[in-house]
Amino acid sequence: MTNPHRFDFHPDKYISGVAAQLTAEEQGVYWMICSLIMSHRGPIKDDVARLGKLCLISKRRTEKILSSLAIKGKIDRVSSEIRQKTAEKSVEKAQ
Repeated sequence: MTNPHRFDFHPDKYISGVAAQLTAEEQGVYWMICSLIMSHRGPIKDDVARLGKLCLISKRRTEKILSSLAIKGKIDRVSSEIRQKTAEKSVEKAQ
């Protein structure tokens, strides 16, 4: 199976889902998580160090952001994985 390189993006849904809810820093981490899930075709490892490096922020700050995103219901952190429903649905649809 090839890795899909394109996914439908709905800017209005994204804006309504994050506007006045997430800081710019949270949006960056959130978008990186969604992109990684789509690239890997499923949930990603809950690797704070890697996410921090990809977003150029410290592990400590990354952990705070991940906790905030989970509290706000934007991601799920389960069994050492990070999941995001919309990104995972996009992967299913593309396959």
